[in-house]
Amino acid sequence: MQSITYDYLVIGAGAAGLQLTLAMLEDTYFHHKKIAIIDKSDKDQNDKTWCYWEVGAGSYDEIIDHSWDKGLFITNEQQIDLKLCPYKYKKLSSLAFYQYAHEQIRKSDQSAG
Repeated sequence: MQSITYDYLVIGAGAAGLQLTLAMLEDTYFHHKKIAIIDKSDKDQNDKTWCYWEVGAGSYDEIIDHSWDKGLFITNEQQIDLKLCPYKYKKLSSLAFYQYAHEQIRKSDQSAG
């Protein structure tokens, strides 16, 4: 059996581990480094939903499930329209993120997932 040596090991392929790996793949410092990711799960199901505020375009806009740029505050006495600009509230399913991250990692010759 042939052994493979890696320079970095990312333990956990959830949001943090995958975002770290994607950031490493974009950083020129890591371009000649081998990165391995280990996780007990295949991450092939939607197990979470992430929502967050962001100004302008973001790294994951192509896989965002939904985003809002306005809201409505309702009380017993009134309704107030809220304009969230310059922010957007974005909703992202974990499965969409896992699939996106795994595809980006597959395109790289630095990683073994």
